[in-house]
Amino acid sequence: LKGTGAGAPTAVNGTQNQITYWTDANTIGSTAAISVGLGGTGANLAAVATGGLIYKSGATTLGGTAALTGVLKGTGAGAPTAVNGTQNQITYWTDANTIGSTAAISVGLGGTGNDLSAVATGGLIYKSGVTTLAGTGQLSGVLKGNGAGAPSTGATQDDLADGTTYKRYNPASVAIIGGSVSGTVLEAFNKTKAQLNALSISATGEVYFCTDCPTPQIVVSTGTTTGDLASALGGQWQ
Repeated sequence: LKGTGAGAPTAVNGTQNQITYWTDANTIGSTAAISVGLGGTGANLAAVATGGLIYKSGATTLGGTAALTGVLKGTGAGAPTAVNGTQNQITYWTDANTIGSTAAISVGLGGTGNDLSAVATGGLIYKSGVTTLAGTGQLSGVLKGNGAGAPSTGATQDDLADGTTYKRYNPASVAIIGGSVSGTVLEAFNKTKAQLNALSISATGEVYFCTDCPTPQIVVSTGTTTGDLASALGGQWQ
């Protein structure tokens, strides 16, 4: 019953199983869910999954998410979500609002971009790509650069391939034209007078030993023309 002042009383009706509240100063009504403004949820949250997150979904309502597994991510006015990664990987920001996972931090983020645990002990770490490093095997000897490829060794005695490749020499047995270094002794290339007179000289400073000169002597080339020879002590060599 609702009194209407000087008028006849009236009946007030509501909806079964709903909540009663004052719709104005004199009237009782019913509502399916008490609004947020009245201390309720504004919605029937019975269907929200167990473990689901309750959040503000509207001006006078709350809402619920599915059961979330992972790290919570806010989505502004939308429902929160879960962010997941890969076990035993590294967490990093994939954008300003999202956390992701990576097997190896890139070079641009101060990492190596690769799992280097398999690199041999003593192996050399080098830049293998724009965002990655890599490693060589165990290197023994003088290092050789291979442009954009992995550094390597491969130096062999008595072998200087080109001006950019440096290789290790054993000073006890390095061939010098036709002579050699034996221990601490330099052995010049032996030539007879006839051979020296007919010699094609390729560079100034070539050293020869004249085997049949009247006085044994060292002969040095002074030019690159046949006959451009002089004694190492100065003057004519024969």
